[in-house]
Amino acid sequence: MWFVCWLLLGVAKAVPNTESCAFIEGAPSDIAIHYSQKSGIENGSSQCFLVLRPKEEDRPLPMIVLLHGLGDSAVGLARSPIVERLRTDMENGTFPPVYVVIPEGERGYWTNWLYAEQLNAEGDRLYEDRLLRMIQMAQTKYNVQADKVALVGISMGGFGALSIGLRHPQMFSAIVAMSPTDMEIAVRKQPDSMLYNQVYGSPISLSYVAAMNPRELILRGAGEEQLLAWVYGTAEPDKFKIGAERLKVAAEVNGLEPHIRVVPNGEHSFENTWGGETIDWWLGLLRQWYTVE
Repeated sequence: MWFVCWLLLGVAKAVPNTESCAFIEGAPSDIAIHYSQKSGIENGSSQCFLVLRPKEEDRPLPMIVLLHGLGDSAVGLARSPIVERLRTDMENGTFPPVYVVIPEGERGYWTNWLYAEQLNAEGDRLYEDRLLRMIQMAQTKYNVQADKVALVGISMGGFGALSIGLRHPQMFSAIVAMSPTDMEIAVRKQPDSMLYNQVYGSPISLSYVAAMNPRELILRGAGEEQLLAWVYGTAEPDKFKIGAERLKVAAEVNGLEPHIRVVPNGEHSFENTWGGETIDWWLGLLRQWYTVE
């Protein structure tokens, strides 16, 4: 058996409801589920993450961290074509054994909300901090090759992968973003969006947006010595399509050589843009990256 099921249902029932994983029920049966019993956070699901792991290995293995998009969840992404492909390729030996970590990010944009401290009475809103904490928990639990950790995200998760990965190059040697949100375009088009106001303040703090936005991070010098890759479809909304084009210009200005895939007439979905050949493309990049000493 390549994969082990650690569905901790019995343990989950033994702890208070606020400290158990909200998404245990319905998780894929070969995915391990982990959570912090003493998180001190009102919403216990924020401390949960899923792990797909190969058979027991003595050697350190690379890790892929998958970030879901807005409206999706860790369980949803665990059922996606990406994870199914990783299962199959690892079983067939066509992709090296890796730990696949899938955190739960809710609708937080993988960002520490601007007024998070004031919001703590209603629940933790430090989404970036909790993601980094989850990754550290996974690295403590498993034998991870620390210099081969890839951060991969879709849409909201694509933004999170670039924003967090570019600011933490010591943790992430590779970043793959599928249709990442250009937050500057997004908030200027919808300045009264309740979600954007929750994350970036009301009125929106454009300086905070810039500090988190991947394009600005690259213009400030981020991304050197990291594998950078992103994909987008030409039929996607401006915050994805034009955002990806602006990101390319920023990378070129700073002398970076990212891998970029453009899907003609691709829309914002697995069916049109993120599945099939796109998965082949970025898995091929990571396969090569993981084998480089």
